[in-house]
Amino acid sequence: DNVLIPPAVRCALYTYPMKGATCPPANVERSASWSSDTMVGLWRSNEVDLHSSGYFAGFPQATVLIVASGLISLEVAAMFLLTSMTLSVTNDFNLHHVQQGLLMSFASLGGLAGALVVGHMADRKGRRPPLLWALGSLTMFSALASFARTYHELVILGAGIGLSLGGGLVPTSVLLSETTRQDQRMAVRGVCQTLGGVIGFLMLVAVQLDDPTLQHLHWRNLLRGFGCGAAVLWGVAFFCVPESPSFLGASLRATMEARMALRDKGSPEEMTVRSQLEVVLSRRFLSTTLYIGFGGLVSRPA
Repeated sequence: DNVLIPPAVRCALYTYPMKGATCPPANVERSASWSSDTMVGLWRSNEVDLHSSGYFAGFPQATVLIVASGLISLEVAAMFLLTSMTLSVTNDFNLHHVQQGLLMSFASLGGLAGALVVGHMADRKGRRPPLLWALGSLTMFSALASFARTYHELVILGAGIGLSLGGGLVPTSVLLSETTRQDQRMAVRGVCQTLGGVIGFLMLVAVQLDDPTLQHLHWRNLLRGFGCGAAVLWGVAFFCVPESPSFLGASLRATMEARMALRDKGSPEEMTVRSQLEVVLSRRFLSTTLYIGFGGLVSRPA
């Protein structure tokens, strides 16, 4: 009567300290298939406490702080860049006054849409996948925007940049809170906001060095540099940022609840003939059942 722990949760049991419980990584078979009674006991007594914050320490927590600060800096840099390039874009595409504000407006709408959509995705798939998706798409949209041939293309790609930024800030903010001790969350959040603002201010310095008048700004090169920064941050997140301990704890609880529900319904040994027929004749296994039956009929000796 054992419960199979998902690999991600099993990794969490190795990574995060457990109060009063042991999980030697050397004994993979034993830790990967603990008895359900043992796991239920540990779960109910909160000895396996993956929901609590503060179990990230050292390098993993530092990488989360770096990525969170980097995303905030990209948001600040994007705001500075999109507003600064308005005059240069107007001259390049011969825009009238109504079109001048469309780029920033669509970028803001994209950020709102990204925050709304990715918020639900982060609760179902975890914090790490939408974060990687946001940084990867931000790199792609920035690179494509630097080659925009018309203003309509630039506005659409600007909305994509906003969508990626909004989609990345939500899971990163949650991940930062879930990997920080409760008594340190405000301090870490302040450090993150300060670092992000200071690094994002470098975009304004780059704009000042390129063209102080903003009339002939090389905005395509600045967009490429912005995309390179997003690509570097994606590499750090892909190789160094782990999954949220709270999400892994929720996965463990769902696994235990499903296993307990199956045990309450009866063990596999208590299955009746009817229940077995329902399985082999179900939509999932019907083709396999017919194939095996036909093969046995054909290969039957005369």
